[in-house]
Amino acid sequence: MGQGRVWHVVVSCVMLAFTMSASVWLARCVVCWQSQVVAQSGSSHHQAQMLVDQHMVVPRGYKVEQYVPTERHYDTSADFATLIADKGLPVLFKASTAVSSWAALRNWTPAYVSAQAGSHQTTVIKGSSPVFTYYDPNRPLVPSETTKQSRSPSATSVHDTHHQHIPLLHQHDSPHREEIRMTVAQFWEMNRRVNVTTGDSLPHDYYYLSAGLDRFPKLRSESFDTPGSPSLVPRVKRVEEGAKHGRGNAPYPSIWMGGPGITAQTHFDWSHNFFVQIYGNKTFLLSPPSEHHRLHLYSSLHPSRRQSRIDFDASESTAPQQQPEPDLLISAWQADLAPGDVLYIPPFWFHRVISTSESISTSIWTDSKEEDIADALEYGPIPFDDTWSRPQTIVALVKYIHLLCTAVLHDVYSTRSSEAGQKHETLVYQSLIELTQQYPHSLPLQDAISAAASYESSLINSCPVFQHLLANSTATARQELAAFAQSEQLAAKLTGASGTQRIAALIREHATGRAEAELILLEYCEKLLWFVMGGSST
Repeated sequence: MGQGRVWHVVVSCVMLAFTMSASVWLARCVVCWQSQVVAQSGSSHHQAQMLVDQHMVVPRGYKVEQYVPTERHYDTSADFATLIADKGLPVLFKASTAVSSWAALRNWTPAYVSAQAGSHQTTVIKGSSPVFTYYDPNRPLVPSETTKQSRSPSATSVHDTHHQHIPLLHQHDSPHREEIRMTVAQFWEMNRRVNVTTGDSLPHDYYYLSAGLDRFPKLRSESFDTPGSPSLVPRVKRVEEGAKHGRGNAPYPSIWMGGPGITAQTHFDWSHNFFVQIYGNKTFLLSPPSEHHRLHLYSSLHPSRRQSRIDFDASESTAPQQQPEPDLLISAWQADLAPGDVLYIPPFWFHRVISTSESISTSIWTDSKEEDIADALEYGPIPFDDTWSRPQTIVALVKYIHLLCTAVLHDVYSTRSSEAGQKHETLVYQSLIELTQQYPHSLPLQDAISAAASYESSLINSCPVFQHLLANSTATARQELAAFAQSEQLAAKLTGASGTQRIAALIREHATGRAEAELILLEYCEKLLWFVMGGSST
């Protein structure tokens, strides 16, 4: 009996120990599971919070349809950048091996780049708004006192087909910005709005720095010129007729710096762009070239060329309370960049860039074949005759624009429906009409472009352009001008080897797509207007 009790006690103790161990194990499992749930919940909450924060950078008027496709592997072969560029679509390389060897990723901070730049002063853009719009005061249509005093209603807002009010930045006003010189250290001090010596607050302005990396040799050596790093320069097939006018094919690396909230207004570039995030974070909103008709671009002659005129950050007092109609929203792909990420931006893709923290970035631009096309058009022959009178020149200009739109947008980019071709022609006409309305003292061609938009030879006598030109002329003069417009000689000259035939062939062979062709053609027509009209009123 005694021995049996002993065994019973032993077994009971073992069972109790096992039960306790099992309970502890189970409890640990429960705790572990709860910890994982909490961690996952916290992670999800953090991710949701980040998404909320990211969505705050998507302005009113945009709709994000997808995120930019991401990849991690960047092939080290010499032609990989070319393969990426040839696809013609944005792609984001996360923690990319293309730049993993860059010392910039280990070194660059505001303090470090300030120290490397030293006492060297560089140009900084100062603005009263965090949204910065590119501005080149050397463009032909730089605002003057005359244009500022002759504002048209269409210069401040537009009404689309749904009568939706869209607030626009005013064409005639110089932006609230100025270029100032300072050191990089002073730039970061101003961005933080605190005097590091006294601790006093600085004025509530915004600062943006963009410069060629050539100005900072040490920084360039730690980034773009890193020995053995994969190439971020695509090999571009040149268009000989345009390339011979002096545009080089050397890449242009630049550096970008800014504080939280600093935003580059929606715009497009002609070049290939491999954008590298070094320090901090940025968000890109990228839109395909086909969105250009929704973006109300500045004229290519304006100091803010290729930028959208839409004031996406318009206050509620100047913008309607309701959201725009869904089909009027700007379609966009979103890309959120962290240090070590590389984003490829194809030519003509619109992008709005928002710094979501203090940020330092580089971009490597390489010329595109579309830039060669533009040069070939700009420096090529124009099928006009110096012996023509002023009325004849304007009539020929109207007809030439009409024939260009037909030859390029309808014949080259043929569609199943002629209505689609006419729609794209109309977009170009509308842009040109808006240009002439905004600058009545510089380009007095409203009637001329309106005539082009509805040009029919059978109605040539009733076109407003002729009525305007010949208001005080004789019936004989009107008949002679109408005969000139309808003559086979004029049609042959405008459509010949130096006219629409040449331009259509260039675009057919080299342009990427219809939207790109529209933008190329629009810029050419604007420059043609300015050149033919001499940049002054009649």
